[in-house]
Amino acid sequence: MRMKRLIVIVIITVGLVSLDMSNPRSEDFISYVEKQIERAKNTKNDSFYELFAGLSDKAKTTIMEQGVGRRDYLFFSIFEVLDPESQSAHRVLGVAKKIFIPLNEHPNRGTLPIY
Repeated sequence: MRMKRLIVIVIITVGLVSLDMSNPRSEDFISYVEKQIERAKNTKNDSFYELFAGLSDKAKTTIMEQGVGRRDYLFFSIFEVLDPESQSAHRVLGVAKKIFIPLNEHPNRGTLPIY
């Protein structure tokens, strides 16, 4: 009984430590956004990222540097991209450096950013 409990505790601890170590940084998120912009250019699927598809590389870089906020929750992060036109925010949950889940595909007008 004690051995099973110890094994479960070790597995949970290893899982939490690996989530903490693989928590996405801003660079990981910016790479994800760039991929989404390219996808929006090619598919015209009316996504949030289509707003950025026609911008120059310099404009995209400026928006990414100034308009992206990150809230770190140890095991995951929530990123916000500020929509320059409506001043609303697009929120994305980031886990394990490669998994990004949009929390709101079409941002609500008038919401305040979290940063």
